Amino acid sequence: MGKDRSYTTALHILAALAVYPGGLLSSEDLAKSLKTNPGLVRRILLKLSKKKLITSFKGKGGGSRLARTATDITLDEVYLAVKEGPLFRSFDKEPFKACKVSCNIGGILNGVYSDLEVGLIEEMKKVKLQKILSEIN
Repeated sequence: MGKDRSYTTALHILAALAVYPGGLLSSEDLAKSLKTNPGLVRRILLKLSKKKLITSFKGKGGGSRLARTATDITLDEVYLAVKEGPLFRSFDKEPFKACKVSCNIGGILNGVYSDLEVGLIEEMKKVKLQKILSEIN
């Protein structure tokens, strides 16, 4: 499984924006908090903006802020905004035709993985961004 941290990065960004409500945070400020480069932050901000989770303003003095309160944002919205493909993946290789496991496991696992992701998204719908904020000291 790959190490895509887009979801974690997006949650970090949204939490930071929620901690500073009303004020604008630049991609540079957010990148410092994440200890990453502003380009990565801007890519995530664009995805969050497209899903109307944040509002961004370009130019000098620009930045981003939450488009809604933390009590109105659910974790599934964030996940669906930044995800790039299925959470789990089966093999992409051509199966070994002499092995019934090799010929069948990909389709079986894809079905299982899809069901797991649907269940996870349903659970995410129950959790608000505010829950994460409430645990930040």
